[in-house]
Amino acid sequence: MTKLVENLGYAVLNWDDIMKHKKAMWNFVVAGAIAILLLVVSWYIVKKFLGSSSHDLSNLQSCEGRNGHCLPSCSDNDMAYLNALGCGSGDYKDKKFCCIPQQT
Repeated sequence: MTKLVENLGYAVLNWDDIMKHKKAMWNFVVAGAIAILLLVVSWYIVKKFLGSSSHDLSNLQSCEGRNGHCLPSCSDNDMAYLNALGCGSGDYKDKKFCCIPQQT
């Protein structure tokens, strides 16, 4: 029977060869599971830290995020930004100055 199989071009595997293939397949499955786990943990860490920082950055791009207020004019003690940080457009069209109190 083995001569017939060898003549057809098929290799006959013995028990040791079969077990080597099973071990190799098992190693591949374990490595894949570890890789997926590492990707999930990495994604969670990036989402946790960069997600919150990007939200904080968007707050700094608004007048209110910098502890200021959109007003028609600023007092002498305030730092004034003309048509900046969201003032002078949208809901604050008439309030062109972003007035941020100076810290002493």
